[in-house]
Amino acid sequence: MKLINAQAFVVISSEMATDEPSARTVVDDPRQTRVLSGRVLHPRASYSKDRRIVLCHATEKSHLTVTCVTENALETSCPNTYKTVHTQDFGQVAFTIEGQPGCPIQLTKYMVYHTSRTVILAQAVLFRGAGLDVVWPQLAALLVIGAILFFFSLQRFREFLR
Repeated sequence: MKLINAQAFVVISSEMATDEPSARTVVDDPRQTRVLSGRVLHPRASYSKDRRIVLCHATEKSHLTVTCVTENALETSCPNTYKTVHTQDFGQVAFTIEGQPGCPIQLTKYMVYHTSRTVILAQAVLFRGAGLDVVWPQLAALLVIGAILFFFSLQRFREFLR
């Protein structure tokens, strides 16, 4: 399959953005909820490095925190460059590729998110490069939870084998 039959510049943009409130389209639609006034997600931190973007937001009333991270992997032998920009509500990695006939281009976007349960640990490591002396309480809690789940699963598996 030929994607291009001559040399051409290809631009691929990978973006992450917070959802802005939208206006109701039909006022009498019972499926729509009421429109919340003001912002729902408030920016707490943002960061970008190389092809990675990190956006962290929290809700106003419950203080639920959500951190989203994207990492982009471009696979091609074609010459290429990229530019990463971010604000508190938006992040973009734009790739400019000198496309060649017969030269495949594949972009993979990885995305992970953390909620309030793990965000303290994630923020400490991602934003401040914190060491074990700072994050050990959160790490210990995660290890205890993981060990409990592991042993519960092991017990269930042993019962299954009987």
